Amino acid sequence: MDPSPPLASFASVPRWLQATGRAFSLAPGAQLLQCRYEHPRGSAIVAMRRLLSRSGAEWLALSVPICTADRIRPRAALVAGDALPVGALALREGVVFLRQTLPLQSLAAAQLEHLLGELVDAAAQLAVAAAEPGRDLPYRWLFR
Repeated sequence: MDPSPPLASFASVPRWLQATGRAFSLAPGAQLLQCRYEHPRGSAIVAMRRLLSRSGAEWLALSVPICTADRIRPRAALVAGDALPVGALALREGVVFLRQTLPLQSLAAAQLEHLLGELVDAAAQLAVAAAEPGRDLPYRWLFR
């Protein structure tokens, strides 16, 4: 059981980032923030956005850029939803992202920390496969 208290709202995410010593930028309107997440397999810029469900519950959407849209095979991207250990591929403004959403009401800080590590690790593997599609790498079948 995780003893850390839930983050509860998007407003608590910047406070958590500050408490962990991570620099971040907060967009006007406080609905989007970005931070660099350091992981043993690399680092990545992680975008964090506030989403609201129909019931009004707050969710946290995490996105890590992978590659431009022209690098990915569309059919393979659909199949990837079943193969990726965390997240799903998403397309926004010509960029493919690895994206994961989480309910903030029950999200403990330790759970967010763990998930960020897994998401950045998976994104790093995808980004390397996108940059070097000819090599024998995990997820190489996704990329042209």
